[in-house]
Amino acid sequence: MITFRRLLLSFFPLLLLFFFSCTRTRPGKPRVLIYSQSNVDPALLAQKGGWLVDTTSDSSYFREDSLRQYSAVVFLNMPGNSLDNYGQADLERYIQAGGGYAGVRSSTTSAYEWGWYRRMIGGDSSRTAVVNHMYDGGRAWYKDSLSSFTDTASLRPLIEGIRYAIGENNELR
Repeated sequence: MITFRRLLLSFFPLLLLFFFSCTRTRPGKPRVLIYSQSNVDPALLAQKGGWLVDTTSDSSYFREDSLRQYSAVVFLNMPGNSLDNYGQADLERYIQAGGGYAGVRSSTTSAYEWGWYRRMIGGDSSRTAVVNHMYDGGRAWYKDSLSSFTDTASLRPLIEGIRYAIGENNELR
């Protein structure tokens, strides 16, 4: 006859595994990395979105240890193949670990030869739709254009896209 103690001991490792495999919400406000050469006002995005916002135009910032601190990364008007092989691999790992991506405008031309990225943004640069979907373990949102990066009304779709990319602000896996 199985005793309660034996039953508890046999299920205890499973309970621990379940408890530690559950996704946890990050403490505090979500942190967003804006990767851009555009004139975007990070203070306006932070105020309207309720996030902490960092900006960079430096592709060398796309390393695993840097990306881990962000709930979402946002590509705004980054033309051409802007990430080196290390940055590409680290962005892929970031998304696969549950990170979020939002992209606008010519971000579709970023790393066009990079099939993983093309699939994440929903296809080729001729797309005109808004794309939002779960992708490779993370969340991805893309819009073909915004009329402006400086006024609240024009930024509303981007703010909603970043919210989608952040999701529930979970820690990365």
